[in-house]
Amino acid sequence: PAEPCVQYKGQKKCPTSFPCPSALGNAFNTTLFYEIGAAIGTEGKAISQLRPHDMKIGDGLTYWSPNVNLQRDPRWGRNQEAPGEDPFLTSVYARNFVSGLQNTSEHNDSRDEEPLRIAACCKHFIANSLENWYNYTRHNFDAQISDEDLHDYYFKPFQECVQAKAAGVMCSYN
Repeated sequence: PAEPCVQYKGQKKCPTSFPCPSALGNAFNTTLFYEIGAAIGTEGKAISQLRPHDMKIGDGLTYWSPNVNLQRDPRWGRNQEAPGEDPFLTSVYARNFVSGLQNTSEHNDSRDEEPLRIAACCKHFIANSLENWYNYTRHNFDAQISDEDLHDYYFKPFQECVQAKAAGVMCSYN
């Protein structure tokens, strides 16, 4: 069967396809970030409830999203997964996307009583923007980052993820 599509009562349904985060970031629209997160969370939960659970990778309600790395170097092969290079924009994206995905918005008064819709996992903490460069890979690169860059540039998106009550944070390799 086509994954992650499901069949229900003779109808095949597949999740909505949205623009990549680097395109979404260009919208500078916090409501859009929230609504896309909410749509992904709702569809993901619905698909999970309709499919057989066979303990394969991807089975469950933990989504390894959003990627809130900053696009510091245009040569990084995963720039399309992140909303941009600006810490403020990426922070706003992180907070709203996580809140929509999980249904944990500060506007949702019942958030403490209801279970998460989907568990968000913000990634990759921290300074993960190297895949393969000369003899270095993400597995053997030791990122040397100043305290100033950590505090002024890299930490803010992850701080917003935590404040939005993301269920998890994925570490980086470096």
